[in-house]
Amino acid sequence: MVLMVFFLSAVSFEKMPGVLKRVYSCLKPGGIVLFRDYGLYDMTQMRFVFRQGRKIDDNFYLRADGTRAYYFSVETLSKLFEDQGYVKIRAKYDCRELKNRKRKLSMYRVWVQGVFQKPFDGSSSSSSSTTTTTTQTTETDTLERLQKKKNKGKKKKKKKKKKKKKVLCVDTTASPFFWLEGTSLLVL
Repeated sequence: MVLMVFFLSAVSFEKMPGVLKRVYSCLKPGGIVLFRDYGLYDMTQMRFVFRQGRKIDDNFYLRADGTRAYYFSVETLSKLFEDQGYVKIRAKYDCRELKNRKRKLSMYRVWVQGVFQKPFDGSSSSSSSTTTTTTQTTETDTLERLQKKKNKGKKKKKKKKKKKKKVLCVDTTASPFFWLEGTSLLVL
């Protein structure tokens, strides 16, 4: 599993396919990439629009500290991953209104998040007719594998007499990524 959180946006758009190809080569068949980054029309992007000299390219801006930020659309993100052979399991916007009650400010944030998988058979998902079937099958297979791992882990833990602290589950509606309800969640 590879976790890409606010990473790809700092890479120039021309180099993104190479980065994704490198990640693809490191993944085992069935391996998953969890992705979260800036979404198109985020509040910070709108601030860049009005500042002179900050735009590098379309949806690509230079921050005051010298770092760069690319703002993804779901379509662009999906195309980037699918062109490198990944199967899209999920890609969506995460839109939130953050409020600062003390200063009485509302901030409208947009992020893009996705789950992409390297196919089990090693072939890419270039044909659209098979993409839907493959996506549904691989998501089901992935969930089944995770459930089996969870069950194996429980059996091993039962053998040990020492009890470890339980992990409290986080509300899955507020969580950007979650796998199975009732299990430990990966929250970003």
